[in-house]
Amino acid sequence: MEQDLSANRIVESKDIAELRWISTPQDRGTAGHQEARLMNYDRRVIDGILSGEAESLRFVSAFWAFTPVERDKEQFLRFCKFVRNDVVSMSLDDVSASVGIHRTTVLDWRNGTSLPFLARIYRKYVASRKLRQGYLWLPLRIARNGSAFERLIQVPKKVHSERDINDVLKQLSSKNIIREFAFLLGVMLGDAGKGMNLYANGEHRLPSFNLVMSLTRRHKSNERFAQYTAHCCSSLGLAMYRIKDKPPSEKQLKSSKSMNYAWTSERSPLLAWMHMACLGLGIRETTTKNPVRMEWALKSSRIFRVSFLQGVGESDGSASYNGYARIETWPNAPFIANLIRSLGVTCSYAKKGDRLSGVSITIDQAASLPLFNKEIASERFLRMRLMTEARRLHSWKPEIQLMVNELSKSMKAPDITRKLLREYNIFIRPGSINRYLRRLNLAPFLSS
Repeated sequence: MEQDLSANRIVESKDIAELRWISTPQDRGTAGHQEARLMNYDRRVIDGILSGEAESLRFVSAFWAFTPVERDKEQFLRFCKFVRNDVVSMSLDDVSASVGIHRTTVLDWRNGTSLPFLARIYRKYVASRKLRQGYLWLPLRIARNGSAFERLIQVPKKVHSERDINDVLKQLSSKNIIREFAFLLGVMLGDAGKGMNLYANGEHRLPSFNLVMSLTRRHKSNERFAQYTAHCCSSLGLAMYRIKDKPPSEKQLKSSKSMNYAWTSERSPLLAWMHMACLGLGIRETTTKNPVRMEWALKSSRIFRVSFLQGVGESDGSASYNGYARIETWPNAPFIANLIRSLGVTCSYAKKGDRLSGVSITIDQAASLPLFNKEIASERFLRMRLMTEARRLHSWKPEIQLMVNELSKSMKAPDITRKLLREYNIFIRPGSINRYLRRLNLAPFLSS
């Protein structure tokens, strides 16, 4: 038995970790009043530290891609030493000298405030429910000052099937949001830029990305595209909002001087997990230079595959009046082609010069998926619908031949196709128009 004179009570050694730490006479003058030392502490936190389990830092491996920096580890070891010293009622000055921290910090730690970063993470860890086998903890967000993890969810180390993703989504929403998740993942392969939080020296605690979109204002539908992407983010519990418009890029200036809609999401480790575990990319790899590694998606549900393709299509796709839809997605053309073929749709590779640049499918096949999103109603979706719903002519009546002859005097074949579509709801491919005009020896005027 040990006698605790400061508290005027008898305490058993085995119950020390269970006590609320009571200030000693030396501390009372400093604190100004008698304070409980162990208030705000979970008994399991203290037990873990006294047993040495916390000090081993094994709990760190329970968090996805979590790598504490050296300063975090050093401060946590000081905190563990503080707990061991203070639990045997050392004075404030003695604890401060022994641990090597300022006496005001000792008071903060006693009250459970201003704790070291890893101490806060360890407290989250011991309070969390048991992890599923093969899963790790992931915070939905990190506090603005990086001081704490917020809203822990369980995620698989690596995605092997759509079921793994559904297990994560059930923790985020009571609704079925697989369509929104798949679309957002497709946008991440396409248009969305990814910003990450690496320190200047290359270290990071936990990968955390935000999405950035810059879309030309030349097409009003681009605002709807950004709004729908923001809706998909919101379904995952993440905010995405419009910021100040940006000037066009150097590449865009060649065709337009329109400003760009600019949108950004909040930063979240969940987006980093989507980039690394779902797309299969390294933290520094990008979709413009590195192929994704997500063969699991080839066996996912039709809803997932189509929604994912729509995210890519709205980002990097186009619908041409030659009757084809195209996705410019090098170096991911082989994967996108396999994904389209897995849906029973034939496709071919598109090239720029001698280089493979993307995937091409007929406009009718694009509409059968559909490749573009109806809710966004983008220019490419409306053009696809216009071509697939227009009349197709097996043979040209004399009045059509006459109309094409007249239009050919001032228009090229693609412009004739566009005019016939919009004004007469007739779809004749530019190639068919050119072949007809060659027979009339008018081809020199109509190179498309």
